[in-house]
Amino acid sequence: MYFSRLTEYCQEYGLDWPLTKTEISILHNNSKSLIVLLKSNLHDLPGRLYFSRVINKRQMKLTLCRKDEDMIRHSKAQALLDILRRRSIRDYWQMIRCLRQANQEKLTDIADILEPDKGRKND
Repeated sequence: MYFSRLTEYCQEYGLDWPLTKTEISILHNNSKSLIVLLKSNLHDLPGRLYFSRVINKRQMKLTLCRKDEDMIRHSKAQALLDILRRRSIRDYWQMIRCLRQANQEKLTDIADILEPDKGRKND
C-alpha cells in the first residue's frame, strides 16, 4: 500500500521552507546572467555566505575558486546556484542581505536579480 502525503505551507515553519516557484523561477530564468556575475565574485562570496550561514563548510570549499580557468569558475558558479536552489526561503533571503551588505556593485547586481520585483534580467 502506498501513501501519499501532501504538504502545505504552515506559518509555524516560518522561513524554514523550500523555495517557492517564484524563487526557483528567478534562479532558472536568470541563470546565465547570475553565472556571469558569480564567476567574477567567487573569490570572497562563498566565505561571506558561509559566515552568514547560507551555506555550510563543505559547500563553501566546493565553490571557492582558486584557479583562474574560466571553465572551473563557470562550474563553481553553477554549483553555487544549484546549492541555493536546494536551500530554504530563509537562506535565499539571507543571501540577498549578504550581497547587499557587501556594498559592491557586482554583488548588488546579483541581489537585484534574485529579489522578486526588482527589475529582473531574464536571459
